[in-house]
Parts: sequence; C-alpha cells; structure tokens
Amino acid sequence: MKLLERSKINEKAIKELGIAAVVILLGLLVGVGGVSGATTVSSCQVINQSGVYTLTGNITDISAAKCIEITASNVVFDGAAHPIDGKDNANTYAVYVYNASATLVNVTVRNLEVTDWAYGIYFWNVEYGAIKNTSVISNTQWGIYLDNASYSYFFNNTVQDTSSYDGLRVKESQNITIENNTFSNNGGNTDADLRLVDSSYNYITGNNFSASGADYAFSIETSAGSSDKNYVVNNTFISHDLNGIYLSSATNTTIYNNTFDVIGAGGNTAGAIRLVTSSNENNISSNTIKDSNDVGIRMESSASNIIDSNTILDS
Repeated sequence: MKLLERSKINEKAIKELGIAAVVILLGLLVGVGGVSGATTVSSCQVINQSGVYTLTGNITDISAAKCIEITASNVVFDGAAHPIDGKDNANTYAVYVYNASATLVNVTVRNLEVTDWAYGIYFWNVEYGAIKNTSVISNTQWGIYLDNASYSYFFNNTVQDTSSYDGLRVKESQNITIENNTFSNNGGNTDADLRLVDSSYNYITGNNFSASGADYAFSIETSAGSSDKNYVVNNTFISHDLNGIYLSSATNTTIYNNTFDVIGAGGNTAGAIRLVTSSNENNISSNTIKDSNDVGIRMESSASNIIDSNTILDS
C-alpha cells in the first residue's frame, strides 16, 4: 500500500469489521436457535451432545483436571451467575472446549464466574465460539486461552488477577471480535493483559485495561506465523507500568482513537504505544496519550508507519 494511501484511517474497513462482528453474533444465535429447553448441570461433567446446559449451583474447591469439558458443537453452557472454583492446581481447566477428531462450531460460554484454576477457560480448534458476561478471576497460568479459535466473539467479560502469563491469549486465530471487556492486574514480567500471537484480522474495541504490573497491557506479536491487519479502536488504557500497546513484528495494524493515561512508570523503555522488530506499515492515528512517563510513541527497528493526528500531553 502506498504511503499516501495509508495516511488516512480506512474507516470503511473498520465499519466492515464491526458488521462482521454482528454477523458472527447472529451466526452464534442461529446455531443454537433450534434447541428448546435446557439440561441442568450441578457438578463437573463432559458435555458431548448439542444443546443448552445451565448450571444450577456453585461448584467449589474442585481438584479435577477439567471441570466442564465440551466436546460437541452447537452447545451453550450458561453458568447462571454461579462460580466454578478450583484449587490453584497446575494444568487444570474450569472449562475446556476441544474435540481431537473435529473442529467444534458454535460453542458459547456465558454468565459464569471462574476462579482458582490454572486455565480459566480454554478454547482449542473452535470456530464461531463465544465467551460472554463471564468473570475470570485469580487464575494462575492463563485466564482465558483461545487457540485456533477463529470467527469467535468475546464480549462483556472481566479478566482479572491472573498471576502468571496472560489474562487472555489469542493464538493462531483470525476474525475474532474482542469487545467491551475489562482487563485488570494480569500477569507479571513479559506478560500481558491481552496478547495476540500469530493472529490476523481481529477487531479489538471498547475495552478497558487498567492497573497492570505486566510488561504490556495489550501485545500483538509474531512467533512462527504472522500478525497482520488487526484493528485496535476506541479502547482505554490506564495506569500501566511499562507499555500500553506493544507490537512486535506486527504489520498493517490500525491503532485508532484509543486513550492512554499514566503509562510507563516502571521503566525507561516504556511507551504508551511501542513498535519493535520490523513492525512495519502500521497506522497510529487520532489517539490521546496523557502522562506517559517515558515516551508517548516509541518505534524501534520498524519502518513505513503512519503517525497522524495524535494528541500527546505531559510525556
């Protein structure tokens, strides 16, 4: 793409991604629309049939490796505001969604509270999945892990106090919408509240990132594949020790109309927005950066990026 052409935000592309998010949501609703009634769940179990499943009570202090294991497509698991609580044991899962024989489609987890597991919720090889209205708090490895989980919708969740690694990790996934979520105090050094790895064409909008000691509030990185054409729009980043948004070998990212306040108190390599290692041809426009303690926008070994119409105060 020519430099002049990239000097303006592609508003049409942003709107199209918003429409795509609605299409994904409608697809999820249609996928379970034909199921009537609900099966009640009162303890840990394997769900291997399509349908709607509703948790009827609290599940607490569980030491099982997996509590709710979903191996079927077209499933809604509704927590009905009940918790599934573990014992902080390593390599355990509150909700584990995977089938070794087939890609699962239309699996939704909603209205749930997950605490004290290694992995709160794990989606692996799932398309058109959703996690909605769920709190994932005080887990030890990853709060939520989406691995090869394309065309999925992550909406109105709280991910908080993950002690190691990332609050939400998205790996090798495309066309995911992450919208209207709250991320707070996840991970430690080299970790992130939200991390995309080898993932493209994702839409991150309307989220709140706050009070994190992790190195990155939000990171887009390339490991063995590519991270291209991700859209980061209308998010808020408040009180982060090092970096608000961090790109490593990420290309054609749109970072538009985000707000950053009090970023970078923890070190002299910080930036509200930081690009490293051939993060090229990204567009950073119309963002507001206040009280960044080191640098508002930092670029290292990165080229052909557009920096346009940003407001940077007290940095």
